[in-house]
Amino acid sequence: MRTSLRRVIGATLLEVMLVLAIAAFIVILSIRYYQSAQTSSGIEAVSEAAQAILAAADSYGLANGGYSSMSAGMLWSALPTSVRTATSGQISTNWGPATLSISGAGSTSYTGTITFTNTPPQIVPSSVAAFICSADKAHASGCKATTTTITWTYTYISTQ
Repeated sequence: MRTSLRRVIGATLLEVMLVLAIAAFIVILSIRYYQSAQTSSGIEAVSEAAQAILAAADSYGLANGGYSSMSAGMLWSALPTSVRTATSGQISTNWGPATLSISGAGSTSYTGTITFTNTPPQIVPSSVAAFICSADKAHASGCKATTTTITWTYTYISTQ
């Protein structure tokens, strides 16, 4: 009688291994989901910063009748506080500041360069694709990427 009671209450080695295998599978899926969410968040941060710069430039151009006197510092001050850092010309990202520079500012266009450094390697290819396809008035003249740096050079041409 005693042996049959022990057999009913206890779990076999196969059952324990099955439970551990299911738990391991759930942990692996959770880690992959977390990494995917972090990558998406990083890509969104890069894209948001670029869109904020384009919107600030458009606002500046409309308010001042063109871009001829625009500088990176002026454009930086027009950015929302959620995007800019305390240092003029730097933009906040999830992994550190990005730098903004402006050249060739004229009455209807300017050329801007945004350099994102210390970018996580898994974010670089997707961000580059997002930059090339994202802006309607900004014509990407170059988007270079290394393992951890994205440099996006674009020419912004006002349609007004």
